[in-house]
Amino acid sequence: MQRLIVEFKKLTLENRKAFSELYADGYGDNEVVSFTSSSGTKIQCLPLRVGDISYLVKIGSVSRDFWENDQSLEGVVEIGDND
Repeated sequence: MQRLIVEFKKLTLENRKAFSELYADGYGDNEVVSFTSSSGTKIQCLPLRVGDISYLVKIGSVSRDFWENDQSLEGVVEIGDND
């Protein structure tokens, strides 16, 4: 099985349609796959399986600098943060 991380806009038209149908009613926090890339960017994705390809479709990304330097986020607790 092939596994790919891809932006929504780079999906084929057919795969965009499959993604839209799969998440037509929205998605819950339990469906979101989050990780930090090697460059420090936090990435959020939703899974999509089409044939023998398993995609993680990017739905958001925020650089580490944004989280560390954005003063408007003072007092905001990141979900999953145990501090």
